[in-house]
Amino acid sequence: MLFNPERIQQFYNEYGEKEWNRLDSSAYRRLVYHGHVKFMEPHIGPGKHVLDAGCGAGRFSIRIAQSGSKVTLLDISNGQLALARQKMNERGFAGQVEKYIDADVSNLDMIPDDYFDTVICYGGVLNYLFSNARKAVDELKRVTKNNGMLILGVTSLWGVFRLCAVNDGMAPEKFWGKPEYWKIREVAVTGNLDHPDVSHPPRHLYTAAELKSMLKDAGLSEIKLGASPSVMSGLVTQAELLEKNEIAWKAILDIENLSYCVENLADAGEFLLIKGRVLKGGGEPEKAEKHEKPGEPKETEKPEEPEKAEKAEEVVKPVANDQKGDVAIESDIIIETERLILREFKKDDWKKVHLYSTDEEVVRFMTWGPNTEEDTLAFIDRTLREKYKNPRKEYHFAVIEKNSGRLIGSVMIALGGDMDLHGMLGYCYSREVWGQGIGTEVAGALIKFGFESLGLHRIWANCDTINNGSQRVLEKNRMRREGCFKKKSFIKGEWRDEFQYAILKEEWEAYQGR
Repeated sequence: MLFNPERIQQFYNEYGEKEWNRLDSSAYRRLVYHGHVKFMEPHIGPGKHVLDAGCGAGRFSIRIAQSGSKVTLLDISNGQLALARQKMNERGFAGQVEKYIDADVSNLDMIPDDYFDTVICYGGVLNYLFSNARKAVDELKRVTKNNGMLILGVTSLWGVFRLCAVNDGMAPEKFWGKPEYWKIREVAVTGNLDHPDVSHPPRHLYTAAELKSMLKDAGLSEIKLGASPSVMSGLVTQAELLEKNEIAWKAILDIENLSYCVENLADAGEFLLIKGRVLKGGGEPEKAEKHEKPGEPKETEKPEEPEKAEKAEEVVKPVANDQKGDVAIESDIIIETERLILREFKKDDWKKVHLYSTDEEVVRFMTWGPNTEEDTLAFIDRTLREKYKNPRKEYHFAVIEKNSGRLIGSVMIALGGDMDLHGMLGYCYSREVWGQGIGTEVAGALIKFGFESLGLHRIWANCDTINNGSQRVLEKNRMRREGCFKKKSFIKGEWRDEFQYAILKEEWEAYQGR
């Protein structure tokens, strides 16, 4: 059985958008994505150059770009590569892409030695390579810098059997396109899967021992095995039920976070994950990553100074250098609407923010304010620190009028909830611009940014039950009123009732006619 690049390319070209949808098609598939992201997350971030080899439609490339890394996307399928380019552009990450490469991972002659800090090869690419797999590992190692990380994900032999057994898939009419029972045993013995009724090109399914041995032979050190999913591997129906219960789902995610790097569980995962450090005759190994227990505070790194940080992605387009007033010349993320520009804060914005944050009417429904100068300076400092955190959980923007160049308000979207795929909206505007539709225009742009650029699942916001203006802003953006929280927030000396509004990504897409 041989590696067949033409058949692989044809299969994935025809597979098309299904590859993009695959990891968000069910609760179980979202767990698969979650485990892969956790495994690679310590090795991506601002200033790093990362290769996503076998990028497919770009699911993991987007997460890499979100971290602040520069990413190179490589795939054998020109159709998938074109789709990945489209997805990166739609989500505002074109500026984070170094290059798109149409190539086979076992031949990377177009890439120089020692180029990437981290090389990631997910999606079961090695499963298709058979005798070329070791050559591919050597090539991926070659393009990784000394002391860099090589991270692989493959379809697991025993994990796939577990998936089929748990989900009543061992019957001949259900197991991989109806192969006979003798064929099932042959797959278990050899790891090789090739059958006329199986849609995928021929694959070799790996065991943990086999994969670890290959990386050891290739000279990698500090090798770690993982599984995705781990404890929940194969439990497709159960995952769907658990996701509907917020407390149960959070508990499952906590368990997955604890167990995805337990080596004894690796073989049970549908996907085997493995990583190793590339040492090329020198260099001190980096400090090993720490796996926090649920609820344990994480160690935080000192944020980079803004002038030293690598420029992050630009959304929509950069602002021209000749614009006036408070418009930023070099902003990390810029969102543009018909009348406004949303850009990230600068240190000297504090005086403009202070003008409206001291207005008692503006902060009437806020848990903060009226501000002292120290309060406003602390707010600006927080926005700058959040900007350089990895992973980033908050996005704060100054709202600038195009015509006047004035800073007229501040808005934010904060990530949380399951897998950080829920976004909370917040906003505050100078009284001078109330009643002009500014809030509605900005909220619409932030919702678009949350779903398209951050890949969120749900966006929500709370507002006081007598704040009619804020309610109109949310309702005009098609957000549903989900309920009323009695005496939820302590504001200006009293407990206040609040409405909660929300919109799901699929609802928003339907309203856009997608």
